[in-house]
Amino acid sequence: MNEASLDSHQIPSLEKSLGGMRELMDIWQNGDDLIQVPEVDESFDTGLCVRTIAEHAISLTESVILLAEHGMYLQSIPLIRLTLECGITAAWVSVTPNAVKAMNYGYAVQEQKLLRHMLDINVPVSEERRAQVNAAVEKLAEFDAPASHSHLERSKRFAGGESLYLPYRKLSKVSHAGQSILHQYLHVKHEFADPEKGYAIELSPRYEWVEQAFGSQVVSLILTLTAWDQMTTDRPWSSRIQNLADRFHVIRTIRGI
Repeated sequence: MNEASLDSHQIPSLEKSLGGMRELMDIWQNGDDLIQVPEVDESFDTGLCVRTIAEHAISLTESVILLAEHGMYLQSIPLIRLTLECGITAAWVSVTPNAVKAMNYGYAVQEQKLLRHMLDINVPVSEERRAQVNAAVEKLAEFDAPASHSHLERSKRFAGGESLYLPYRKLSKVSHAGQSILHQYLHVKHEFADPEKGYAIELSPRYEWVEQAFGSQVVSLILTLTAWDQMTTDRPWSSRIQNLADRFHVIRTIRGI
């Protein structure tokens, strides 16, 4: 068992994963209304980042459940992929000094590229906005790191994290329009003399790796909530998350490497 992922022989059923998602949502939504953000290295940046990512992961999980209830499994995959990004990023931020600054640098660089493209196609951009973004890039440049721009690099910064990249790539295949989407929808009808000329379209494909994908959703949410849980001193739900992690064979401790 890797520290943050599911072994192939431990893939849960779809029903078990959906139950795990609902249980994690119940744990989170029944927490305290007043949120105490911890101070890390004389800053609240890390705590605010991890907490915000956790809230988004919970919302994504709710959306995945709703899609599953309508049999829209393939359509949920981009959300499952995004939840995995949340888990990887939250874990990385929680154990890496200046990770938020590195992430902000990556964001500022992408914003700078966007503004340049807007100017290239004659979309107005205010001088004030350009100056703000350029100043942010210059100010944060010292925090640039491979993990500023890559989820693979972020996954390498905590124990067991790199094992998450294979499911991430699998999810990515069907999160973009391309041959992998066609493969899910189109099936050769062999009763034709030339089978390459006859296809059936399945309008509601289930997705061939649905059990693995939904298991990954549970792992990602456990990882995200654990990143927050490890940062706080008041941990009323820690034992419930641990109980669920044990049932899904997930080692919950996040350690930087």
